[in-house]
Formats: sequence, structure tokens, C-alpha cells
Amino acid sequence: MPGVATQVLVETAPDGSGGVVPAQSLNTSPASPVAAYAITRDAYCNFIANVPATWSVTGTLSPADLALAGDNKSATFPDAHCSGSGTLHASSDSLASVDSGVLSVSDNTAPMANCQPFTAHLSGTAPASVTVAATDVDNGSSDNCGIVTREISKDGGANYAASVSFGCGDVGVQPVKLRVTDAAGNPSVCDASVTVADDTAPTVSCSPLSITLDNTGNYTLSAADITALVGSASDNCGLASTNVSQTSFSYCDAPSQTVTVTVTDSHGNPSSCTATISVSLPAAPTEVYVDASYPATCQGVRWPYTGPGSYYVGFNAFNSVQAALTAVASGGTVHVAPGSYAENVTVSKPVMLLGANQGVSGCGTRSAESVISGGAGIALNIASDDVTVDGFELTG
Repeated sequence: MPGVATQVLVETAPDGSGGVVPAQSLNTSPASPVAAYAITRDAYCNFIANVPATWSVTGTLSPADLALAGDNKSATFPDAHCSGSGTLHASSDSLASVDSGVLSVSDNTAPMANCQPFTAHLSGTAPASVTVAATDVDNGSSDNCGIVTREISKDGGANYAASVSFGCGDVGVQPVKLRVTDAAGNPSVCDASVTVADDTAPTVSCSPLSITLDNTGNYTLSAADITALVGSASDNCGLASTNVSQTSFSYCDAPSQTVTVTVTDSHGNPSSCTATISVSLPAAPTEVYVDASYPATCQGVRWPYTGPGSYYVGFNAFNSVQAALTAVASGGTVHVAPGSYAENVTVSKPVMLLGANQGVSGCGTRSAESVISGGAGIALNIASDDVTVDGFELTG
């Protein structure tokens, strides 16, 4: 028969049929919990009972990982601890204690990497860049024992670092990889995307410009003119284009026009300023056209008048013969369309004044006439040498 209990041992079975829990290596996954029982024996190792005990661990095992039964007769070590080694210890009254063998716990459970997309905005100064940290694309990665490093790669996993940098040439969606590693060196990788954005508009200031119309009353801005309109312009990623709201000018735009200059960077961000273009008139025109139907306001017209055209009312197109003679250059030509012009005309410079039937002889067939009607006064007064008048009907 068993004698008096002299020792309490940490064993594998509650009925004493097992033995001391042996030394063993434990992994966190798959879990292999160790069940232990407080067993009393006499001096000859005869089984006496499974008794309540005070349980503890030694070494670097965590006491928090030891789960006790309600009656304290047993305990379970569930491998929750990530690493360490030690023994299970049971004490009861003043009995001698025999611990379990050494339990060595290793973490072989990889983390669970969880990625998220991230938008990175380039800096506003050139050369623009932005740094993306591994944490920026981490969407709550986890590990049973805790993650100790987070790294990001932008070259498909060839190289990892705590952060990576992007520049102007990377604008758009860039694939990256996130690698998380736990204290035991177990890694896990997931794929993410970084959208590199350049949302910084250029800075631009405008300068005034002076132009002189050509002898037709027109001017088109040259590339040099457009460059001159931009006083200064800069962008964090470089400029791509310059556009001006109006590039063609005519007599009707004198004496000045305000234009909008828009510069756009390499990623489509625009910025604008306004500039004043001073429009200077050319020398007096050598060819001038008259039609009684021309409007009074400046616009481009045809001759004879049938609608819009390339002559400008007030410059080389008039509804008055006298106004045309005043505007034409000395030695120039005034062309007068068929119609009735009720005015007293004075020619005071050498010109050619040509009506609708100019060149038709006295016996020739005449078409609709250009009629200058002076009323009670003189229809046409020639007050200069070298004047040619042809193709009119004069009344008055």
C-alpha cells in the first residue's frame, strides 16, 4: 500500500499512470498544448493522489500563458507564449517538488500582411519628390507575437527598406510590396499600389507686349511673342506648354487688348495670368475700299460688301468716299463700290479714285454706277496734282 506523500510531481496523467512531463520543443502553430497534473507520491514513488497545487513557471516562460483548472489540480500550457524556455512547477504544502522537463517554445507562425492603397503627393518644389513609408500601405497587418519590422519595396521585392521615394517620372499608379516580419524572423508579404500625384500648379507672371499691325491691318503672335508674354514661370515637375487666349489681332483690336496666358505643367496642372498687348497701327494703307453699305463699327468686311471679310472698317474699308480719301496713303488707290454717296468730296493728295465703271469708255456699256451726289454743292473737288478719277457718275 502507498505510504505517506513526500513529493508532488508535474505529470502527464491524473491517475498517476503517466510520468513527469518530459522536456520538449513546442511550436506556436499548430498548437500542441501541454496538459500537466499535480501528482503526489510517497518515498517509493507510489501514486497517492491528484491534488490541488499552486502552479508557476520558471525560466523565460510567461506565467500568463499558464491556464489553471478550476480545482487547481491541473494546468495547461497552451503555447501562447511566442518564445522562451522553462519548466512547469507545482507546489503543495511542504512536499518536495519535481518540475516538468524543460519546455522550449518557438514561434513558427508567419504574420498576416494586410495592404491598402495610398496616394502620395509630390512636393511643391523642384525637383519634386515624395517619401512613402511602409506604414503608409499597412492596413493593420498582424502577428500572434507582434510585428517588429515593416518594409516596402518598389522594385518587385528585390530590395526592401523602411521607406521608398518617388519623383516626377513616377506620377501615376506604382505597384509596391509590403513585407512584415515578427521577432522570430517569420515574414509575410502583400501587394499594394501607390498613386503618385502631382497636384501643384505652376507659378507664372505675365509681361506686357507691343505689336504693330502689318499693312493689311493684321498681326499673329509668333513663338517669340508668346515667350515674351511670360515674365516668369516655374513648376515642380517642369512646364509642358504655353497658350494665349488670343493670338491673332486686327485693326479692330487697337489700341490694346488684355489676353490670358496659361502655362500647363507636364502633368496637366494649369496656371494663368493676364497681360496687356498694345496694338499699334501700320502706315496708311495704299488700297482702300468704299461701300455705302458698310457698318459704322469696326469689323472685317468684304468688298463689295456681302458679309465678313479681310478689310477692316475704319482702316481700309469705309462707307464714305471722303473718309477713304483721308485714310489712304499718298499715291494710293480708293475703290468705290456701286451705290449713292451723298457728300461733297475733296481730293487733296495724289491718288487714284476708281468707281464701279472705271475703264469703261464713253460708248461702252456701264453697269450699276458709283454716284457721288453733291447736292447744292460741288460733288467732287480736285485740289491736288496727280489725281486720277474714273468710273463715277457725278451729280450736283
